[in-house]
Amino acid sequence: MQLQRTKEAEAKKLEGNEFYKKKDFNKALELYTAAIELNPSELLYYTNMAAVFIEQKKYDEAIA
Repeated sequence: MQLQRTKEAEAKKLEGNEFYKKKDFNKALELYTAAIELNPSELLYYTNMAAVFIEQKKYDEAIA
């Protein structure tokens, strides 16, 4: 069960990365959020989310 959630979370992150590259930050943020919900212990998902906030110049959200 946990392995499946981990795989699903990684897939969401990878999909989010593709949207990030396209500068579709809202969709990337949605996917990174979904990844965090599936696997909240993976720190990379949070840093990816922070990168989106930095691109959007939402610095307080990035720090949080």
